[in-house]
Amino acid sequence: MVENFRDFTRFISPETPAAVRIAGETVDGTDFYISREKGDMLALEYILSGTGTLTINGQELHPQAGDVFLLTLGSRHTYYADPDDPWRKYFAVFSGPVAERIIESYLPADTYLFPRCNVEPYFREIVQVSLDDTVPFTEKADRITVALLKICMYIRSRNVLEQQDLADKIRSRLDFYVEHPFSLDMLCSDFNYSKNHLIHVFREKFGKTPYQYYCEVKIETAKRYLQDSSMCIGEIADLLAFSDRQYFASCFRKAVGCSPREYRNRVRKSAM
Repeated sequence: MVENFRDFTRFISPETPAAVRIAGETVDGTDFYISREKGDMLALEYILSGTGTLTINGQELHPQAGDVFLLTLGSRHTYYADPDDPWRKYFAVFSGPVAERIIESYLPADTYLFPRCNVEPYFREIVQVSLDDTVPFTEKADRITVALLKICMYIRSRNVLEQQDLADKIRSRLDFYVEHPFSLDMLCSDFNYSKNHLIHVFREKFGKTPYQYYCEVKIETAKRYLQDSSMCIGEIADLLAFSDRQYFASCFRKAVGCSPREYRNRVRKSAM
């Protein structure tokens, strides 16, 4: 087993709200085998390459490249790398009530493996900061806690998205596209389905096509900008990715029954 890590246990006191105890990078060979009856660590590990086995609290899991796995305090666990395809991984062991609360709040209970997580940059930052001997421990703790929060937020948002059905996923993506140019081809690329299938699924649930929904949300967003901001009409048109101010005004009038300027004057008068 090849290891490159730092141990900061000596710096941690009971008053430390969140800190990293140990962090680094390992390449786990045939001699790597960890077994604990009652784990004394709270750890996240990111698999850069290779495969292996994790048995934890009665679950048998097989983390591989791109996966994150979690070791919880008090858990009974065993993990080891495949001797023919050993793990190369980043790992971080955390301590403190804030670190525990972040993981408890953002990650689902009794779940220890999170597949295909695009969080390598956050783990890399944790390891780089940990190995940088010019950075004081208090600064390391703060920066690594922020990286931990980003990892957990990413995993949580991914889990929420995976629980949505296809129509909800399309709607979430359309909400994102409100301030960007949009086409059905983009949705097809995002979800790897045909236009007809996406339209059918979306209309079945929401009673309108994806493009109709997209246009409605753009107009509702424009109304909020007209009412709550001092942005000029041309700036709002640019922000919402209309081709020009005239096209924005035409779409707005068709949907609302008046021009953007008339709408702004009307809502401001009613608020006086």
